[in-house]
Amino acid sequence: MMFEDTVNRENPIARHINMSNLCSLNLQVNCASTYHKDLNYDHIGKDISCNLGSLNIAKIMDAVDFGKAVYTAIRALTAMADMSDILSVPSIAAGNHSSHAIGLGQINLHSYPSIAILSGT
Repeated sequence: MMFEDTVNRENPIARHINMSNLCSLNLQVNCASTYHKDLNYDHIGKDISCNLGSLNIAKIMDAVDFGKAVYTAIRALTAMADMSDILSVPSIAAGNHSSHAIGLGQINLHSYPSIAILSGT
């Protein structure tokens, strides 16, 4: 659930946010495309693209170089955003090029303390 007033009160961008991706993890300014009667674009809008990834906390905490692992994940997400030029949906490309939104989260956080206890670390 996204609370539009709260999101826009904290939004540092001058434009209005009126929606997010389904998980509400990716909030970015968007605007609708408009079409001619023949369905050619009159105006190509900006759509939201989910360029999201997660690191497995139980594995990443044992990484030799935690910073390098995070850096590599961010590079991979950036590459994904850069490659999201979908010819049939140019509004996704426009959204990616103007906002370049990526998000790196975590999974398995709830089991990390118990895994550490069980392994004796």
